[in-house]
Amino acid sequence: MTAAAKPNYEIRIEDFPQRVRVLFNGVPVADSARTKVLIEGRLPPAYYFPRADVRMDLLRATAHRTYCPFRGNASHFTVTAGSRSAENSAWSYETPYDEAGAIKGYVAFYAERMDAISIEADTHAPPAALPAPATANPLLGWLMRQAPAATSARDLVEQFAHGMPGRQGYPQRHGVGEEAHHPSGIRPLATAQRGGDHDLGLAGPARKHRGESRQ
Repeated sequence: MTAAAKPNYEIRIEDFPQRVRVLFNGVPVADSARTKVLIEGRLPPAYYFPRADVRMDLLRATAHRTYCPFRGNASHFTVTAGSRSAENSAWSYETPYDEAGAIKGYVAFYAERMDAISIEADTHAPPAALPAPATANPLLGWLMRQAPAATSARDLVEQFAHGMPGRQGYPQRHGVGEEAHHPSGIRPLATAQRGGDHDLGLAGPARKHRGESRQ
């Protein structure tokens, strides 16, 4: 299948050779140096993992589906590690459009539902992390990245209330096109140095709250 033409909207999928790890409840859910990074418009990058590098035994397929006009239909998974579960916190394109064929069957994760998604620093070269551009709008990013994964109206409101307060500046008016109605892996991220890794965490009070809950 082929995605409909969309002028002035660019999606790139590239190999990402640095090690990327996903942690949930202290368990490495995914750990790979063979991810694909998807770069889409002004949004932060999304990292897709080959299933061989994902603890698929910790993922349970759900009936939740979302649609992207550029990649196709996405199936979702609930991640469970120990006593904790994160509903519909990972997704995959089983039969993507031709333009997204490089990520067919790969798995990506919602960063705000995991404990951490980090990129290990390359000791032989400068870090190749791809931070969110300065022009990225947090509200638009939230609508495009997180809102489609909400399982109910209450869940949607709670996500919005938890993620939006505390952001610097005041809300601005932004147009949201049809491309906003699809899942993607990582909401606007703040890159922070932590040991030898570049931790891709949430900015603002949402990050603080999540960190406190792990202590």
